[in-house]
Amino acid sequence: MSGDPITAIGHVVANGTRHGIESAWERYLLLDDITGTASIGPLPSGELPDGLHALPGRERLVADGEIALDPDVDASRYPRTVAGVDHDTGTLVLAVVDGKQFGYSNGLSLAAIGQLMIQRGVDDAVEFDGGGSSTMVGRVDGTLEMLSRPSHTRIPGRERPVATFFGLVDNCQ
Repeated sequence: MSGDPITAIGHVVANGTRHGIESAWERYLLLDDITGTASIGPLPSGELPDGLHALPGRERLVADGEIALDPDVDASRYPRTVAGVDHDTGTLVLAVVDGKQFGYSNGLSLAAIGQLMIQRGVDDAVEFDGGGSSTMVGRVDGTLEMLSRPSHTRIPGRERPVATFFGLVDNCQ
C-alpha cells in the first residue's frame, strides 16, 4: 500500500551514483547515456562513470544467444519482468508477463521467457524482480495506461509498491 516501507534489492545506479544496498543480485541491466548503449553484466568496479544507469537483476536468462539458466532453477510459472539486448541492432527488448491469475494468465517459467527472448533476437537477457512487481505502463493516445495486469495481495489489477522503476522517455517528439 502507499506509504509501506520498501527497500531496493541490490544497487540501483542513477547517473553514476549508487543507491540501495548490496545483495547477491550481481547481474545488471546497464544503460549508458553517453554512448547510448545497453548491456547485461556486472557493475563496473570502483567509481562509476557519469551517465551510467543500472538496475539489478535476479537470473541471467540468456548469454550469447543461448539459455544461461542453471538446470536446477525453479521451473514454476510466475509473473516475470525481463530485459534483453540484441547486440546486432543495439535494440533493448523489454517483456512483462502477468501471472498468478487463474483464467487470465498463469505466468511463464524462466526457461520459457528465456526462449521467448531468444526468439526476439536477444543475445543477453536478465530477469528482474517478478510477481506483483511485474507491471508495464505505456502511453496510449497521449495518456499513461497500465498495459499489464499485476496482482498484489491476490487482487488482480492492484499494483505493488516498489522501490525502483525503469522508465523510457522518447525525446524525439
